[in-house]
Amino acid sequence: MTDHPSTIVQKIPVAWGDCDALGIVFYPHYYRWFDTCTHALFIRQGMGHRVVQERFGILGCGLIDTGASFSAPARFDDELEATSTITEWSRRTFRVEHVLRRGETKICAGHELRGWFMADESAQGGIRAGDIPDAFRMAFL
Repeated sequence: MTDHPSTIVQKIPVAWGDCDALGIVFYPHYYRWFDTCTHALFIRQGMGHRVVQERFGILGCGLIDTGASFSAPARFDDELEATSTITEWSRRTFRVEHVLRRGETKICAGHELRGWFMADESAQGGIRAGDIPDAFRMAFL
């Protein structure tokens, strides 16, 4: 377990409903777990979604890019350990990397590239990228 502000470690129990007909975790659940871990990291640092919306006036920290690679199957009743770390910052984005393990076995590695999104009626779709405030970034450094 780490106490660094940019990393969180969480246990993920694999439920029956997480598995497909082959009895292994259906891949979209990994993306749900990535998202859950990212938001748990935000909450732990006092930067939960609602707090960030109210404090900074943004729509949220939305996804720009995601990906995953799978090394071994996970099955019903496995307990996975997810380590999620903010690894990169830019002016308007940050990258969260996730590694899920069962014991010493690496099951999956993935990433999320998230942007700082603001409402803007004049922009296409009513959304534009904004600069990440230092107060948000510093919560994780």
